[in-house]
Amino acid sequence: LFKNLQKIRIVKSDRLLDGWAENDFLSRSKTIKQIGMVHHARFNESRRRGEPAETVLKHAQAAEEHYHQALALCPPTALTDLGPIHAQTATFYSQVGAVDQAREHFEKAAQCFERANNRYDSGRVRDNVALMYLRAASRESTPSRQRDLLYRAQAYAQAALRDFQHYQGRAAAEEDRAQQLLVRIAQALTKLPS
Repeated sequence: LFKNLQKIRIVKSDRLLDGWAENDFLSRSKTIKQIGMVHHARFNESRRRGEPAETVLKHAQAAEEHYHQALALCPPTALTDLGPIHAQTATFYSQVGAVDQAREHFEKAAQCFERANNRYDSGRVRDNVALMYLRAASRESTPSRQRDLLYRAQAYAQAALRDFQHYQGRAAAEEDRAQQLLVRIAQALTKLPS
């Protein structure tokens, strides 16, 4: 059922793509992003099911390709569309363990959201970067590398907290989550050898 629904979405998206004018870059970009998201979901599902590596890789490559096409087509002034594409691309790279590429796209997403006066989403993005670095630190065996990753996580969590505090209590749950994340990071730092 999952694969059939995904197939229907891709067919509809492909038809929709054919319906957009060649110079309607924003609409084409949004549609291509949706196709990328379908492949991204297929990648996650294939990995969860333990399907052959070739199948998982095929979906990963298709998701990456579509995200990059969407980014290339999206007008640089369409910040409210460009930010989510960068965020989705970053999430994909984070899931495949490509931390540097993920950070780059998370940063670009946060910049787009900030330029669009959307501190809430820039905070969510920075919160995701902090979590990514915290997870990467837990997989690292070298204490100096762990410390470096944890300091990066801490800096992003602090930036996320500042973004949420901008809303003066209207993002209280997100503030609490960022503060809890800072506590987890501080605890991880104290467990490292001097």
